[in-house]
Amino acid sequence: MKKVFVTSWHPSATNFIVPVVNELISRGCEVDVLGTKYSIPIFQKNNIPYHEAEYFGVEDYSPKSMEKLLRDSIPDVILAGTSFQTNDEIYIPDQTVLIASKKLGLPSMRVQDWFPYSKKYDDLSTNTRHIYMPDLIAVSDDLVKDRMISEGFKGDLMVVTGNPETASLLSKNQLFNNDARRQLIEKIGFNPGNILYYAGGIEWEENRSTIGYANSDHFEIFNQVLREEKSPEVGIIATLHPRIPAIEKERILSIVADIGDDRLRLVFGYDSSELTLSTQSTLTAFSTVGIKATYLTKPCISLQPNLIWPNEFDSGDIGYFVDNPYIPLGKTISSSKELVKSAFSPKFRQELESKLKESSAVNPGEASKNVVDLVLSL
Repeated sequence: MKKVFVTSWHPSATNFIVPVVNELISRGCEVDVLGTKYSIPIFQKNNIPYHEAEYFGVEDYSPKSMEKLLRDSIPDVILAGTSFQTNDEIYIPDQTVLIASKKLGLPSMRVQDWFPYSKKYDDLSTNTRHIYMPDLIAVSDDLVKDRMISEGFKGDLMVVTGNPETASLLSKNQLFNNDARRQLIEKIGFNPGNILYYAGGIEWEENRSTIGYANSDHFEIFNQVLREEKSPEVGIIATLHPRIPAIEKERILSIVADIGDDRLRLVFGYDSSELTLSTQSTLTAFSTVGIKATYLTKPCISLQPNLIWPNEFDSGDIGYFVDNPYIPLGKTISSSKELVKSAFSPKFRQELESKLKESSAVNPGEASKNVVDLVLSL
């Protein structure tokens, strides 16, 4: 069997890669996994063996370092996630390994995760489009493929395989039983009951001028709702994006401390899918956590107060949550507040769940198998 080198940087990209790595291992493939600061916790949680850069004798993820790594590892195929650069993170191994693989004549493939698309293949530091291209891209469905074609990707570069993470999510829905859900809520400090989950995304203060709002607006909404909702049986569990800037994290911690309501708990280190499954509704702006909630047929509400639309924000698919018939959208402070209050209503949630179940066309099929078949065909 082939030896496959695997790497992924961002958490979202890694969640798509994990089921594929498990399938590769089950097929008897030799797999070398390069873990990074964001992907290592996910590999650890899923019991996937990995190595850090130092193991391979490199100190960074530059194309030169990745070339050295591949010369020493000598894989048959490269499998990478679809992470992208930020202003502070230029060398992303999902990208630079492709430059190295082409120089060495090694076949490569990327597994497209969630949004956005083009940015994951561009060099943002030089404003060069589609420089980090593999030999093949595995995409979830025809809608994703068509959208990527509209953004300039070649159709024959993409193969529809299904969504590896969807299959994993649905499996988790079956395995994560009521006892496990109750224990998770109690561990956080709540009695199981009318508990909502807020998944903070990348709507950081630095993005306010582009999209119209920030994480802090959400917490002010929660503060107002909890002041009016006197019941001790309700609560909100909140998490922040794993890549949140330190200054933004400190701002939110200060806001939560000032609110001082035990029914609002900010937690770290928990699995977002398990929180979605254990609570009554998911609140978010436009994060992939919200999209995954709908795949799990769990109610999701989008909070985008003072939304600027359309806009030029290209780091997430805000449009997915705009005018989505299955995800109620709050575009003002007052409408967002009313939606959060409604999320505490069992009738409101039941109506949303019914719509999701009726509309659900989730059919993960054999996504991981399909991706591995492609890897082994290279």
